[in-house]
Amino acid sequence: MRNYLIHHLIENTGVQYSNKIAVKHGERAITYQQLMEESTRMGALIKSLKINRGERVGVLLDKSIEQVVSFFGISMSEGVSVFINPILKKEQMEHIIRDCDANLLI
Repeated sequence: MRNYLIHHLIENTGVQYSNKIAVKHGERAITYQQLMEESTRMGALIKSLKINRGERVGVLLDKSIEQVVSFFGISMSEGVSVFINPILKKEQMEHIIRDCDANLLI
């Protein structure tokens, strides 16, 4: 049995429900197909930056479609997502980044 990772959800759903809305934020929305394509591109970009399996990737984004794409892209690259709340103070953000040993910050 193959390992089932979080990004496999959109890979499977993207095929079955390609034209249905996957994520909506405010007035913007993307379909499962678009989410799959954008996440795949993000994952490839992360891999091209030499992020290895299990390495931490900090995500310093407001709640948005881009945050969701980053999450799935990081999973596709075999990295580990570390969400950092943008409302934190600079010192708090720096502590999280150092503590988790993030190799990349989005």
